[in-house]
Amino acid sequence: MLEDIRIQALQKIKDNKASCEKWINDFSLSYMKLLEDNKEEACGCRVIFNRDEGYEIGEGDDKHTVILNKQLGTCRAWDLTRIPYPHAICALYHSKKNPNSYISKFYHKSSYLAVYEFPLLPVPGKKFMKIEEFQSIEPPPLVAMPSRPKKKRVRAINESNMRP
Repeated sequence: MLEDIRIQALQKIKDNKASCEKWINDFSLSYMKLLEDNKEEACGCRVIFNRDEGYEIGEGDDKHTVILNKQLGTCRAWDLTRIPYPHAICALYHSKKNPNSYISKFYHKSSYLAVYEFPLLPVPGKKFMKIEEFQSIEPPPLVAMPSRPKKKRVRAINESNMRP
């Protein structure tokens, strides 16, 4: 069973590395699609400039605060995913900055390839493994588990079993 899991992990690592090397952009297609969806949603927001890097973004009746230099917002979606959410994208467009440069480096192609840089090492089969007697695995020693206390005390051999 463990051998099957190891083989599946090796295959998954190989497939993921191959798919990562096929990326056209510096980021995966799924993250770029998420960013594009957020850009479309940002069209419905309006910007109110607040200070150097702070913006108030209105979306219908709701208002959100975005601080670009700290990459923070009241929506907290940017904190969780590290991908600019619609309110942040609206503020970035207002300040004439590229939202793609604000995606976290964790989603970058080089980060993904670095994960697969060190593969699992091959393991020899049972035929080639030498197991010595002193290397055999022994079961752990038995330990008496705690239990309910006895009602009567344990009497010594020379004591009578009858009550005095």
